[in-house]
Amino acid sequence: MGHMKNIYMMQRNNLIEDLAIAYEKALDADAEIFIFEGSYMYTHYAEKVLDYVQKYPLRNEESEYRF
Repeated sequence: MGHMKNIYMMQRNNLIEDLAIAYEKALDADAEIFIFEGSYMYTHYAEKVLDYVQKYPLRNEESEYRF
């Protein structure tokens, strides 16, 4: 699955908060890799994902402005 689609699906399934918790636990344990939703994830990748979703939150689908 592409990176952007993966991020989108995490947002749609409300997994970003779970990712943030898993990321923080990995940092506390000085781990470079952690398991999230059954897959290995690097802490530096998770950091980039969390930064991205903070800058670009999921658009409200009920909005009257659709493209």
